Amino acid sequence: MNKAQFAKINYIYVLLLSALVILIILFSKSIWIAFILGLATLGIMGTIVVGHLKLTRASSLIDRLYEKEKKRDFSIAPQLLGDILRDSPGTKSLQKKAAEHLSMRFQMIKLAVFFRYKNSYEVKIFYNINPKLINRPRIERLRHILKEVPGSGKILKDDSIGRLLLNEKALEEFNSPSVFVYNWGRSRSVIIICDDPHRHFASVLSDDEFNRILWPSLDELIRLNDRGKKIDLELKKLKNDYSRSKRDLVNAGKEVNRRSSELNSFVDISSDLYSILDENQLFSTLRTIISSQIGASGVEMLYPTGEGRYIIDRISEDVDSGYDSMVLEADSELYEMILKKSKPLLLPLAASVLKAEDRFLKPAIKRGFQLISPLGIGNEVGCLLLIGEKRNKNQYDDSDINFISVITNIASLSLANIRQFATIERLSYTDSMTGIFNYRYFYKRLGEEILRAKRYNRELSLVILDIDNFKLFNDNYGHQTGDMVLKSTAELITKAIRSIDIVSRYGGEEFCIIMPDTGKNSGRVFIERLRNEIAEFKFKSRTIAEEMSITVSVGGSVFPHHATTPDRLIYCADMALLKAKSLGRNKAIMFESDLAESESLLREDEL
Repeated sequence: MNKAQFAKINYIYVLLLSALVILIILFSKSIWIAFILGLATLGIMGTIVVGHLKLTRASSLIDRLYEKEKKRDFSIAPQLLGDILRDSPGTKSLQKKAAEHLSMRFQMIKLAVFFRYKNSYEVKIFYNINPKLINRPRIERLRHILKEVPGSGKILKDDSIGRLLLNEKALEEFNSPSVFVYNWGRSRSVIIICDDPHRHFASVLSDDEFNRILWPSLDELIRLNDRGKKIDLELKKLKNDYSRSKRDLVNAGKEVNRRSSELNSFVDISSDLYSILDENQLFSTLRTIISSQIGASGVEMLYPTGEGRYIIDRISEDVDSGYDSMVLEADSELYEMILKKSKPLLLPLAASVLKAEDRFLKPAIKRGFQLISPLGIGNEVGCLLLIGEKRNKNQYDDSDINFISVITNIASLSLANIRQFATIERLSYTDSMTGIFNYRYFYKRLGEEILRAKRYNRELSLVILDIDNFKLFNDNYGHQTGDMVLKSTAELITKAIRSIDIVSRYGGEEFCIIMPDTGKNSGRVFIERLRNEIAEFKFKSRTIAEEMSITVSVGGSVFPHHATTPDRLIYCADMALLKAKSLGRNKAIMFESDLAESESLLREDEL
């Protein structure tokens, strides 16, 4: 209901009440009754009129607010950004489009918008101003002004800032210069100086939502546009360089294709490497990736020996005995140079720099290796990647070295994950009492070592030993002393074996040893020596004053002479162990064929 309708209703109410008062006066028998009724009627009529007037005023106010809100534009900033981006490309730059749309939208005569870039303000949008008359003020000269600006921005009255932004000649052309400052983030801000005769721009600048959307968005668009221009210039320069000759142009095309292929494959490579939980598989995958991506003729891995040296793993595939001479010392100048360099090191370059002849460099270069790169685990070097020359005999360029650098960084993280996983896995494979491996780990490693022995046509010995009359020992000295004997026996065995041998607790008082590269004769000598060392050892306990000694019965079997599968090899060693016990214990017996399936060698219950 509008104002005219309210006025018409009020007029009708007044006429009706007036008529009612006249009728009361004419037909009333008493003048006092007529007077009182007339006053009451007039009071009612006044209340109704006042109510209608209030209602009319409220309705009018609501109409005005509605019309004002209906005309208000809540999306000026997004509309401006959309208009700028939708503007036909043509030859205009993004900055020029922004300047034209801002000046036309707010009917400004002149405009200059400065954005902060590092330690200075640079004009990125300007309209109707000679760019030669625009300054580039440093942040230090404006710092005191910016500190006073609230987060919602501020229109400055001080004319001195205008002189910092523009030349005097440019300022003279302004009729009514206005300066506005707006900050966002830690080091982003915008300063605007404009000639705004109609004050349209000043009005919209008071809207925090407008400032919060428009200026950061424009700043980011301009930065992206500038980066795009730089990239375009670089590409244009590259294109001009490559166009000098047909051969260079072809090589450039191949390079672009290769890099594109690298970028597309990096995600897959990262996923593959991060999912690997085995060092041998990691090295195999690295070899495949590097050989296929950059055409390396060979890839090897240098592992630490634990004695301050790095050597090529002799167990890896296709490795010959000539690599024995390639030993990298951890205290050599070459090793220090590898650690200091952030990228893979070219070995020929290192050879030209190092004065002293390095024990590793000469044989490595002689065998065609060109690059070396460390795979780190935290602050330590886990191993080193050694890369041969290219199959096409070309030299490694920067893109190849960068590719290898990225791959080795990814592989370093994967290696760290593998080592960490191995630590967790080792804890799950460790016997809590003796500190050596448990049966689960023993069975897993036995299968792996048999496969390795098959691959390289090598022998492998399996030894199982059992403490004689251990139940009786526990009954006599107690279980605590028995636990001490188990721990001490595990330590004796660990000291007696080689670094490549694997000792584990088989169960109860039984222990087993996996001995790679060990045949019948060597195995027989070892088990006899081990049996004798344990028999001669004197055990000491804090709970018992006297020294104690034990004996063990030992059985052994050899792959592939006695068995070719893990279960059969265990069975043969167990048969030999039973034979040793049947001969009176404290014996070391290697398996013989006549022991197989023997009914007389049943395990006796210990007393």
